[in-house]
Amino acid sequence: GASRHPDALELLGLSESDLILLHEALDRDGDGVWITELMFVLLKMRRKFRIADMLSIDYRTKVFVYDLLQLERTSQNELRLLHRNVEEVARGAQELHGGVKLLHERL
Repeated sequence: GASRHPDALELLGLSESDLILLHEALDRDGDGVWITELMFVLLKMRRKFRIADMLSIDYRTKVFVYDLLQLERTSQNELRLLHRNVEEVARGAQELHGGVKLLHERL
């Protein structure tokens, strides 16, 4: 949380309790606050808000979400491949077990 980054709070001129109150005010419906919304409000509060700041935050958020979605897709594909490989190994192990059992019976 914010207590791990006191330098960021100091830079914004806020205390941790100010940040908690702000979050509660923004999260009226209880479903959370997007970091971009919180950053926009904090920048506006400090009167250092510029359109470039907003665009930069928005762009970085979109890049992050895109990268996260790509990671999710890649992970799902890799998990499907792993699942197929595990099934193939399991089939091979069953065949080997059958062969060992047959060999044991013949001895």
